[in-house]
Amino acid sequence: MNNKLPITKFPVTRWWWIRHAPVTSNQGRLYGNSDMPAEIDSPKEFSALARLLPENAICVHSSLQRSKQTLDAIVGAG
Repeated sequence: MNNKLPITKFPVTRWWWIRHAPVTSNQGRLYGNSDMPAEIDSPKEFSALARLLPENAICVHSSLQRSKQTLDAIVGAG
């Protein structure tokens, strides 16, 4: 057995951080907390992300629409 890894009796939490889809309506300017929509026209990318995530993942997103749009696209593709 590999003694380099610690043995624990506690469950392990794994996190997957996904940045929102690109924002193209900002015309190349920074948008910060402005509620700009995401460009979600890339179904292949969302399908790939959906395959990487665990089946029963708990998803959390910010209140900005680009974050929710990205999550909806990933869930819809999975």
